[in-house]
Amino acid sequence: SPIDSKYYLADSSTTNTHLPRQGRCWLFDGTNDEAVTGSNIGLTGDVTATLMAWAKTVALADFKPIVTFGSFAGASQAFCLGFMADGSVGLFTAGARSAISGPQISNGTWFHVAVTKSPGALNSTNTKIYINGVSVALVTTNVNAPNVVDSTLRVGYDTSLGWSSARIRDARVYNVAKT
Repeated sequence: SPIDSKYYLADSSTTNTHLPRQGRCWLFDGTNDEAVTGSNIGLTGDVTATLMAWAKTVALADFKPIVTFGSFAGASQAFCLGFMADGSVGLFTAGARSAISGPQISNGTWFHVAVTKSPGALNSTNTKIYINGVSVALVTTNVNAPNVVDSTLRVGYDTSLGWSSARIRDARVYNVAKT
C-alpha cells in the first residue's frame, strides 16, 4: 500500500492546485509547473521505495523529473524518477548516483514507469526499472547507497533538475519495493 493516500497527489493535497489539466492528467509546460505535497513523506536514509507514474513527454531533455523526493543539496540525499533526452528512464540521485535504462520512450506516447529500490547500492540487484510493466536492463549503475533526506514529494519539478514538459498522472510513492 502507498505510504499515505495523500501522496497520490490529488489536487486537494498539493500546494499548487492551479496546474492545468486534461482529463485526469496534469499538464506540465516545462517552465513553471509543479505539484508539491504539503508535508514531508517520512522516507529517510538508505530507503526501500517504489516510485511510479503514467507520463507522456512533450520534450525529452536530460534529467527531467517525473516524481522526486529528498534534497538535492547534498550527495545522494534525493531520489528522482525521471527521463533523459535519448528516451532513457532512470532513478537519479544528487551527486550523479544513478541507475538508468537504455532508450525506452519517445515523445507523445503514454508510458507507465516504475522504479523499485531496496537497501544498498543502485545496481541491478537492488534497483529495478519497469516500462509498461516490463523490467528493463540498467545500462548505468552506481556502487554507492543513497542517504535520502526526508522532504516533500514533487511531481514535474525539482530544485536542481528543473521543470518537465510532460503530461503526468497517477504519481505514487510506496515504502516497499513493489514487484
